[in-house]
Amino acid sequence: MAYLHTRIGVKPSANAGGFLFLPPENPQGWEQHEDGIRGRRFPDYFWKADNLWGAGTFLHRGADERRHGMWRPKDGHNFYEHDASRRLAYIGGNCYSWAGMPADDMATLRTRLQELADSKLPKGFYTANTFVAQGRLTPELLDTMAAGLDSLKPFVEKGVLVWSPLTRTAERWKREYGGKPFQYECAPK
Repeated sequence: MAYLHTRIGVKPSANAGGFLFLPPENPQGWEQHEDGIRGRRFPDYFWKADNLWGAGTFLHRGADERRHGMWRPKDGHNFYEHDASRRLAYIGGNCYSWAGMPADDMATLRTRLQELADSKLPKGFYTANTFVAQGRLTPELLDTMAAGLDSLKPFVEKGVLVWSPLTRTAERWKREYGGKPFQYECAPK
């Protein structure tokens, strides 16, 4: 995919997202991105991710990753253990999803942001996402998303919430937080 991006003049991102992390011995093997990969269809093309995002289980029927924060996963069996010697950074944030996000999830997100604003949570680099499965996009969902995003504007104005794509999020973690590992587990679903 990265090679095809270059063919149309688009620089590929350095983010590998939407991957299986449990069970550790799965055919996707996210750890391959530590050293980079060659294309199957275009074997002369080499691509290397810098960041991982969206760790899940097959058909999301298991313990998908549900944490705010960033860290460098040690390996497949120790995904939540930070290992500073590893190159890949993981961007957490699967606490909230826009794919049909119910009102109570939006309320939970606003509550979490208010807790951050009120300094009621541990200090750290908090992450969250606004992922939408393309197959679920409808005009109604877009209207719901717009209203939800508008409701978060006060947190943006206070500096509690910063919108950024994955690459900029990782750069900010390194620059402003020195790459210090941080994890805050979301409430179980």
